[in-house]
Amino acid sequence: MFGYVRPLKPELKVKEFETYNAIYCGLCHQLGKSFGAAARFTLSYDFAFLAMLYMATDKRCPSFKRCSCFANPLKKKMCCTSEEALSFSADAAAISLYFKVRDNIEDGRWWEKPLWSILLPFAAVSRKKAAIRCPEMDAVFAEMITRQHEAEKRGAEADEAAEPTAKAMAAVFTMLPAESGAQKRVLERLGYLIGRYIYLCDACDDLEEDRKKGRFNPLIQKGETPDSKEIEGAVYLTIAEIQAAYALLEVDRYGEILENIVMLGLKSRADAILQKRTAETTASEDPVLS
Repeated sequence: MFGYVRPLKPELKVKEFETYNAIYCGLCHQLGKSFGAAARFTLSYDFAFLAMLYMATDKRCPSFKRCSCFANPLKKKMCCTSEEALSFSADAAAISLYFKVRDNIEDGRWWEKPLWSILLPFAAVSRKKAAIRCPEMDAVFAEMITRQHEAEKRGAEADEAAEPTAKAMAAVFTMLPAESGAQKRVLERLGYLIGRYIYLCDACDDLEEDRKKGRFNPLIQKGETPDSKEIEGAVYLTIAEIQAAYALLEVDRYGEILENIVMLGLKSRADAILQKRTAETTASEDPVLS
């Protein structure tokens, strides 16, 4: 959906890059298998991370095989086939998409609403299938969207506005197959922080578009120009907390790839978003550039 939780690919070893791609491709196949070919277009880095984290905390060994590529049927690629982990992540993607479409219908401009309304029935069918397998997850996302709308109506600032997403991801992460109670608590904390990171990055990424379209964004409350240092501080502090939480997590596999994502990928993505925001702010303030 967002693509903010991704590895820094130049720092991956070849075997790590191929393993990550195999899981990414496996999730693509699972989306098609669970919800139809069109669902493959909802593939994102965030849910590939969720699938990999599931496998990393699961005692069962993942399976791989060569599969035909959807984008290029003549080419076969190594593909993860661990259905339980991939199905869990695909269901999360389908449920998340449904509520994202609903949110866009509610918040979009009049000419955007019909476009999202056309997509809603297809998203609803996928969500219904996913909810049968994961009713707890569906309930978590339903509560999240309700609380999100309430926060937006109150004109919540960033910390409060990020809370529904953070709590929803915390609940989803506790569904991963960690065995001990201590590890479940680590996953809950990690999920909370990942959710907060995604929300803050999305708010930064959409800042100028939201300003132009008059949509809610917790970073531009009451028409005030957001403090760049304050935004950066919130994002980078969240990344540091994610790194601290991850250090307490016990994983059986993919530690190098997950560490790349947590230690390098999150900051790299945040840097790109914040640099883009700085460039947009400079352009809007400079009459020559604008």
